[in-house]
Amino acid sequence: MDSLALLVGKTTSEFIELTILRRSRPDSTDYWDGNWLNAEVRLAAGAFKAAFSANARSDELAEFRNELADLIATGKGAAVFSMTEEQLLVALEADERGHISVTGEARDVTGTGNLLSFSIPELDQGELPAVMRALDRILAVHPVIGSPAA
Repeated sequence: MDSLALLVGKTTSEFIELTILRRSRPDSTDYWDGNWLNAEVRLAAGAFKAAFSANARSDELAEFRNELADLIATGKGAAVFSMTEEQLLVALEADERGHISVTGEARDVTGTGNLLSFSIPELDQGELPAVMRALDRILAVHPVIGSPAA
């Protein structure tokens, strides 16, 4: 796994992987323009495999990280990563036994592309710290710039 990749699942079976390549507008210091990230998405779910380019935002990753921290701390609830341009949605939800269901949607082209709804095998809560570390690495390199109110 690339050091700036977020992996949910196992690359040997079913997974979703978001690799952050670079900031879309590296010279921008504005919240709205400066937080766009160029990314690649790979996924394998059942018989389906996909790879496509996407645009994520640092603030979306930070929000997901905060929700995941709560999920890890309490062992219940959900953490959802959702892209503004609706190319990727990944939802992690804990059940009462500590298993984490993973569901989502992937769209190969912003707005008009093909849509795949998917689920991958349950995760154990013990797998979540690796997801958190990946988010921390990504956000250390590409922190949220500015604030929406500025």
